[in-house]
Amino acid sequence: MRVSLGDWTEVRVRAAVGAATFTSDGGRLAIANRPGAAAFEIDIPRDAPRVEIQVKGDRIFLKDGSRLLPESLEGMREPHLLPLSAPNR
Repeated sequence: MRVSLGDWTEVRVRAAVGAATFTSDGGRLAIANRPGAAAFEIDIPRDAPRVEIQVKGDRIFLKDGSRLLPESLEGMREPHLLPLSAPNR
């Protein structure tokens, strides 16, 4: 999964046709991907106050103000490459 921060006004998610289904509700976007077919690009507004990405309930990315977690992402060139598997599973 590729995650980029930019001057967008809303979160944008792209995936190959048929690779995933998307549902949204109350400030939340859920992505259900087909096994082996997932490659996502997620664009996050730099001005967004908080954005969290979870895989199977485990947080793999957090933008909280200007802070990024995991901290290893801070100062790295974008896009950030994140695994599509939950840690410790």
